[in-house]
Amino acid sequence: MALATATQEAKFLRQLSSDLMCLPCKSVCMYIDNQGEIALANNPIHHQRSKHSDVKYNYVRLEIQNGVLELAYIPTDNNVADVFTKPVARVKLDRLVG
Repeated sequence: MALATATQEAKFLRQLSSDLMCLPCKSVCMYIDNQGEIALANNPIHHQRSKHSDVKYNYVRLEIQNGVLELAYIPTDNNVADVFTKPVARVKLDRLVG
């Protein structure tokens, strides 16, 4: 669900950047630490467990096919976004900030 929301925001920021700079923008690369989510977004296999989020994944999949979005894996230890969403130990915080 968060990936679909982030995709909407990325599309908006991409269009805003394109409008302000009068240049065509490249695709947006989004780093994700969930390999299962990347697999679901890239591969249109329907599972019983993912039935509730099919519409969201179809939206993300469409944006990937249109060249608006690229998904890349980043290990959880290197994911800077975790600082904003999860409790982080002081050592990891110092490493990510510094």
